[in-house]
This record gives sequence, structure tokens and C-alpha cells, in this order.
Amino acid sequence: MKQIAWINGYTIQIISALAALLHDLGKSSIGFQEKLKPNSIFYADQYRHEWISVRLFEAMIQGCDTDEKWLNRLANWNEYQKNHPHWLQSLKKESQSPKVGGFRELPPLAQALIWLIASHHRVAFLAKVEKDRTELKKFWEKSVPDTLSRFYNLLSASKGWLFNENSKHPDPNQFWTFSHLASDSLLWQKAMQRWANKALQHLPLTEMLKSVDNISDPFILLLSRLSLITADHHYSSLTANPQLGDQNFPLWANTNAEGQRKQHLDEHLIGVCQSAVRFAHLLPKLRSSLPALKHKAFNKRNNIDRFQWQNRAFDVAKQLRPLTEQQGFFAVNMASTGCGKTIGNARIMYALSNPEVGARFTIALGLRVLTLQTGSALKEKLKLDDDQIAVLVGGEAVNRLFSLSQEKRGSESAEEWLDTMQIDGGFVTENAVENIAEFKTLLSSEKARNLLQTPLVTCTIDYLMNASECLRGGNHIVPILRLLSGDLILDEPDDFDQNDLPALSRLVHLAGLFGSRVLLSSATLTPDLISGLYEAYQSGRNIWNHNNQLAQNSVCCAWFDEFSQQTFSCSDVPIFREQHKKFVEKRIEKLKQQPVRRSANVLSLPDVKGGENQTLDWALLAEYLIKQAEDFHKTFFTEDNDSHKKISIGLIRFSNIRPMIPTIMAMLQQQCAENTEIHICCYHSRQLLLLRNRLEQSLDKLLNRYDPQAIFNQPEIKIAVENSDIENHIFIVVGSPVTEVGRDHDYDWAIIDPSSMRSVIQLAGRVWRHRTEKMAETANIALLPSNWRGLANSAEKGEYHPIFYHPGFESNEDRLNSHLIVDLITTEQRQKIDAIARIGFVEHSESTIHQTLTELEHSVMAKMFHNEKTNYINGYWRTENAKLTSHCSLVAPFRHSKQPMEDFVCLPDKESDWHYAFAYSDKAYQDLFSCVKERHRFCYQPIKTTNP
Repeated sequence: MKQIAWINGYTIQIISALAALLHDLGKSSIGFQEKLKPNSIFYADQYRHEWISVRLFEAMIQGCDTDEKWLNRLANWNEYQKNHPHWLQSLKKESQSPKVGGFRELPPLAQALIWLIASHHRVAFLAKVEKDRTELKKFWEKSVPDTLSRFYNLLSASKGWLFNENSKHPDPNQFWTFSHLASDSLLWQKAMQRWANKALQHLPLTEMLKSVDNISDPFILLLSRLSLITADHHYSSLTANPQLGDQNFPLWANTNAEGQRKQHLDEHLIGVCQSAVRFAHLLPKLRSSLPALKHKAFNKRNNIDRFQWQNRAFDVAKQLRPLTEQQGFFAVNMASTGCGKTIGNARIMYALSNPEVGARFTIALGLRVLTLQTGSALKEKLKLDDDQIAVLVGGEAVNRLFSLSQEKRGSESAEEWLDTMQIDGGFVTENAVENIAEFKTLLSSEKARNLLQTPLVTCTIDYLMNASECLRGGNHIVPILRLLSGDLILDEPDDFDQNDLPALSRLVHLAGLFGSRVLLSSATLTPDLISGLYEAYQSGRNIWNHNNQLAQNSVCCAWFDEFSQQTFSCSDVPIFREQHKKFVEKRIEKLKQQPVRRSANVLSLPDVKGGENQTLDWALLAEYLIKQAEDFHKTFFTEDNDSHKKISIGLIRFSNIRPMIPTIMAMLQQQCAENTEIHICCYHSRQLLLLRNRLEQSLDKLLNRYDPQAIFNQPEIKIAVENSDIENHIFIVVGSPVTEVGRDHDYDWAIIDPSSMRSVIQLAGRVWRHRTEKMAETANIALLPSNWRGLANSAEKGEYHPIFYHPGFESNEDRLNSHLIVDLITTEQRQKIDAIARIGFVEHSESTIHQTLTELEHSVMAKMFHNEKTNYINGYWRTENAKLTSHCSLVAPFRHSKQPMEDFVCLPDKESDWHYAFAYSDKAYQDLFSCVKERHRFCYQPIKTTNP
């Protein structure tokens, strides 16, 4: 992408420098200095040093009603102190309960610095963090300040943020008492004089200070904060450099690993200032300084018929390239499952890149193993080397198991700000190191730099989510730098629970704000979700355009599928929705012309409601599932050309893990039809990772059905078939929703416990996925008459308590009129299962009672993303101050779980009945011997069956 000048680049340097010189003033207190003494007793601070720094800065500029006045005062601070020796008496000390900040009357730059100082470790929030999400949502609707003026007036040391109500410090007043101040340092005063004068002399900044709205530009504040935090982290990691501060200065900033005092406070403030300025200076050069990918394989034409659309999409993107550099790029790839979207997406983004510079983009996916699969596929099909692509996932065990199965090199874990993320590949070329030598000094983790510099990254979306979701520390820094230096592909963004979609919209907004071009890839995206993400992107892109002297014009938008391509420059949401509707209507007409490949009937079941202490009559349910599987087998079997034995592989999908195990146990007790044998495997997300990895390896091979006869050469099939005289073999995978997305599996038939229309469509895409010539003359999918919760409640019409949730879209606010599938999925939708129900536009009503799953899902998406009122989702980009707080993340966090997830390892143990024991994984890595003694006695009980 062409290098564009940041009009506020130097302004960011100045603000970062001033914030750095002020950020730790509160460490001057007697209380903090006592903490740093060797062997001191640790007590949690009642008020954190950030807030005391804020109050000290407020006292230093007391009475200044313009930024020019206080800048002049601080530029001559020594003189001011002599003339006003009692200035510290204006310090607003706080005791048992935080006071409202009352910063509304401060001039604009002072307000911005107040926020930077207060949030340089933790992002601000406006209500007690312990409140549940419902309370926080109500607080947003009623009390969140909608203007910057109200925000700064209400800003306070909230409980759990900068105030600890549980502090047991014996004398908290020590933190408001000072024997010396950091501002007493002559070298600190010299540095402050330098940067205060620069602020006064920088015309763009002085013009900006005429309005608080200008200085509170999110681009300026977020990058100033990023520069400050990076510099603070970097300088704190260095050994002391006493020459930066006054000789024998009495105040200290921090300690080393041994608990000995390390850096003097004035030295620390000046060192962080220098580092922040250098970092901010390098940010506009970041993209041009990092390696980019030039690779002929992206340009190679694909000659396979069903992948021809990739060539057309590549050509369209190439033509759009100059326009996207000025307007940004928001695109949607809706090509059907099995059409090669992974490679097609990469080729589209490569075509957008300047051929003289090369490409830099990130592919973000939802599942860890799918991330590794995508990286592996790109390496293989596009012949990429490890210095051209890096794979980033969370979870060391996932990476190790995948690497073992693929016989690839071991991965390295990136340290510190990459947290537990793992890297596979990723290499820094010599030239790239030379180009960013200064930038390199500001990040202590070499692995993080290697990842940042790799042109093509495939990663779990969790990694990028830190750009907006990180509430404390610096885990947001590398993700933001990645957005600043490359483009973004979001693969299957609607795979997430609807509760995660607000976080996704925040990420898309930041992608626009930091100049990325964005491509969404999914065949089942609803119109309201897409238009909501467009609004998020456009509002962010407008901020980028303003800061890069680009016209506030339309966003370059594009649509792709296997049938056609469409482009249009959209200036607002109504225009985007109109263009999207045109494309979708054309796609629907094409889909209607396609032959029926997946068709469903509703399984006829008796009342399977369980008796006392039993959710369902598992035996009766299992009996009917087996009968349906046998019926499907009679129609959809594959016959071995040599032995003439017949097999079929089917999938029974449950909405949750809970009903799976008793169902499987009951199925194993059932008697099969004559001359028939059934083989069952269990597949869900909570299996032992080693077991699940091995299972997925086997399924990947077994369910590769491009050659129908190849299945008989698979070891698992050969062992089962050759060792038996029985003619019919039915292989059944009983799985959770993990079965319906991502993996390239082809089943002969499926039975679905439905949770949403999307789940039905996605899972149907796994039936005959590879055998495109097969047509459904009869149903090859069966739907349970309700989901398993509905079966447990007899699914009587008129029951209004939600059952289609977790996963699903039903709630107390949006309910279904019936829980019977014959009512919820229309006959037309069942007769031909495709994406039309999801992608088509649906008329919305104000009713909270919905007649079909399609109506329910579209209504929920509309309320979230096509809402004229400002809510906790669109408020992130519609309100002036939302990005200055963590409130949106607290209301709708990404992948929120009420129950904490804990990792265990399975270890040999002769003392246990089954010769194994479980222990916490972190203890196992720390001390293998002791953790066995502290093992948790979980034990698998073998399932005893009467059916051999």
C-alpha cells in the first residue's frame, strides 16, 4: 500500500512525551517509596499510583483555563515553584470513597493527558467491574456519558480500577503525602520545558486545542497510549541509566527481580519519554519498514472448473487496488462450501497489494486447529516458505499435537505480550531487521518481532481481539501493530455465538481506524450482521482518512461468490444495504437453479420424555436413531468392488455435549438389524486433547471422499470390515457443534439435533461435500422434531420458555411461538437445504415472538446490528468516548464463560485403579513429581454394553 503521511504524527509524539513525563508522578508518595524498600511488607494500595499522578498533575495546572497557560507554567516549573511554594495544598486528596473527577473544566490537552495517565496500566471503566452483564448493560443504556464533557466530569477512580476498597494498608494517607516530588528534578524540568515548548510551537496541535473533540480523536489517543505503554514496558525492562536523571535523586520508580531498587523516578520518566517519542516517530513508517510478500503462486490461474471464480475475483481485486488505497476496502466472499474460499481469499488480498511493495495480511479464524490447517494449506498450495507465513494459535498442546501429526518443525512460544500464543514459522530477513532497527529496540520479545514482521499470518481471532479487548497490560500492542501494517481476512465470522459478535464488530471498527482492508468470508452471513460490520468499518475508516489527509469519501466495497463479482463505492449504510441486497438476490436466484443435494425430513419420534431422574428416555431415543441410521444406510451405502460389503458413514449432531454420552451408551445397547453392524465414535470439544487430535487425524482421512472406493483402503475400515462376515457396516460419528464448521469432512447422511437455522445449513454442508455429482432424490438428512431440550419437555406448542440457546438465538427477549421443527423450519427450507434462509433479506417486526428459526435469527441480528438507536454494540463507534473505556468489553466480552476453564494433563499412576491420574497442567509443567501426588482423582469408567 502506498505510504501515506499522518497529519498528526508529530502531535502523537508530543502528547506521548508529555504523558510519559507525567505518568508516574504518583510514585513520589511516601507510601509508594516505602513499598520499594527491601524487605518491606506488601499491602495493596488503596489508590493506585496512576490516580495519584492524575491528581498531582491537576494540582500542578490549577487555575489554568487554557492549554497554553499550563504549558507555559510547566515549561517554567522551577520558577513557578519558587513563586508558589504551597501549590501542593491544592491537591485533591481522597480517602474512603473515590470522588467524581470533575475534570470537565480542564482545557482539552489536559483532559487527554488525564486519560492517558490514568489508563497507562488499566483501561478505565465506569461502573464497578463486579456487576453482572445485565446490570452493566442497563448502566450503559441509562448512565454512560454520551459526550466527552460528561465523561471527563464523571471520570473517577472506580472500584476495581484505580481504587481498592479491600486495601488493608495501615496508613493509606501515606500515598497522599510527599517528602520529595519527581518534578523537583532539574533534568525532569529540562525535559518538560523542551516538550511543553514543542507543544506550544506546533501549529497543528495549537489549532487542534481549540476544541476538545479534536484532541480526543481516537487515532491520536489510542496511538499515544500505545506509545506510552510500549515505552514504559521497554524502559522498565532495562538496567538503570543514572545519567538521565539528577545525581543522587532520592525517589525510586521500580525494583529488579531480586527486590532491589533499580531506576530513579526522574530517570524513569525521562527514559520513558525518550522511548515513547522514538516509538511514535516510527509508527507512520511501520508498514513500509516491514517485509512484504511477493509470490508468483498468487498470480497463477486456476484451471479447475469449480475454482475458476478465484481467477475472476483476483482480476476484480487487482483493478480495485488504487481505489482501495484511498477509500479502504470492505468485501464479502459468500462462495459456497467446498469452492476453495481459503485460497480465493488469499489471492484477493494479494491482488490488492502494490506489486512493487508486496502483500501483508492476516487470516483470522475461530478455532485453533483450523488455524493450523489453514496455514498448512496455504503453505502447501501456494508453495510458501516459513519466512513468508507465520501461524499463531493459543494453546501449546494444540500446536504440538498438530505439528506431530504433520511431521512439521516444533513451534516457539512468543513471550510476554504474546501471552501463551504459539508461532509456527515466521522469520525476519536481514533487510527487514535493518529497516526497523530502532523499532526492534522497543520490543523485548524477539519472537513477537518475528511474528509482526512475517508478511502472511494465520491466527486464531482471539489473538487479534486483544486490540480492543485487552483491559490491562500490553497484550493489545502487537495486534494493533498488525492492523496498522497489514490487511485482514475474517474467516467464518458468524461461527461465533451471537454474544461474541459485538467484540467482532469492535475489531472490525479498529481495522478501519488503523487503515486495514477487510474481507469477510462466509456463505451464511446475514444481511444485518454484514451491514453492521460495514458501519463499524466505515466509521473507523473515516477516522483513518481524516488523519491521513484523504477525502471523507465512500468505502470501496466488493462482493464475491462462485457465480459473480460486484463492486460499488458505498458512502453510508442504506447504500451498502441496497447494493448487498442486489448481490444477494442474484445469488439466491443462482442457488435456486442448483439441483437438490441436501434434503431433510423430520424424524418421527414417540414421546421420549424421561421419567424420574432422567432427562430423556435414552433407550427409546437410541432405538429410533438406530432405525433412521439403518434406513439411510439402505439408500446411501457405498459398496466395495471386491468384497461387495456395504458401508456408510453418518453423523448424529447434538446441540450440546450433555445428551451425547447417555445417547451413545443407549445406542451401544441396541440390537442391530440382521446382517448389520454399527460402529460408533464420540467427537466433541471437551475430549482429552490427545484423543481428539488422534480422532481428527483419522476422520480427516476417512471422510476424504473424492474417491468413493478409497474408503475401503483406510486401516480403520479394513480392520472393521475384513474381520467380520457381516455385509452392512454403519459408521456413526456422534458429535457436538464442533463437527459442523471448518473441517473438510464428507458424510453420507446426517441426523441433526437443531439449535439454529445456521447450524442446520452448516452441518448439511458436510453431507456429500466432496461428491458434487450426487443429487438428493430422497432425504439424506433427518431433523429431530425439536432440539433435545424440547424433547425433554414434550415440545408442546405454546411453551414460551427458551430452549434454542447455547447454542442458538432464543432468549427471554426473543422467543419462539413453537418449539416443533415442523413449525420452525418451513417445508420448502427442509426440501432443499441451502444458505438462502440465512442470506436473504427478511422483513422485521417489532414482535418478540417469532414463528420460524429464520425469522428469529434475522430479528436478533437486526436488533444488534441494524439498530437506529445507540446501543452497547454500535455505541463503540457512535459515541465520542466509548473507546476511552472498557465498558463495551465488560458488557459484551469476547468468549465470555461463567465457568472458568481449567487444563489438566493425564499422567501414569500405578496407585490408581485405572493406572492413570489427572493433574493441573501448569503444575505438571512446573514439577511433574509433586503434581502426581496432588492429582485430581478423575477416572474414566469403561462402558459395558450388551451389543458386541
